[in-house]
Amino acid sequence: MKTKLIIATAVLACLPSISSAFSLDFTGLTGTPLPPNLVIFVPGYGNVTFEAAPGSNLAVVDYGITPALSFDQNETVIITFNGGEVTPPGLNYTGLEIGESFLAQFASYNTYTATLQGAGNGAGISGLSFNQAVPEPSSTLLGVLGASLLVLRRRR
Repeated sequence: MKTKLIIATAVLACLPSISSAFSLDFTGLTGTPLPPNLVIFVPGYGNVTFEAAPGSNLAVVDYGITPALSFDQNETVIITFNGGEVTPPGLNYTGLEIGESFLAQFASYNTYTATLQGAGNGAGISGLSFNQAVPEPSSTLLGVLGASLLVLRRRR
């Protein structure tokens, strides 16, 4: 009975767990340009850096619904997760019109870019959320199952 409890605990410990780390809110920054290398500390994760790409002049504006980081056509923000690798971030948009879209791209191990494309009068990103990347638990789970079968076989 004790062996079965140990095996069950080991299997449950190997199950994947992805947790939402944070959502960004630009409230309180309305009317200000994006500071160079804006760093936001995320408790339990680390720092996240926002930087306007060369040639981009980003500012926080109020679109009437919520404050957002405002973009004109072909402007880009670079988002770097200094605490490690994350899954692709989810971006919440506001003010998008027909023919406008954001292109979010993976740039490197922990860096993503978001660029406004299309002809329009601009749009904004009102929030950002992400999940931390977790290691694939399959190999660990298989190892635990194999070891438990060996223990059970040896006892019989």
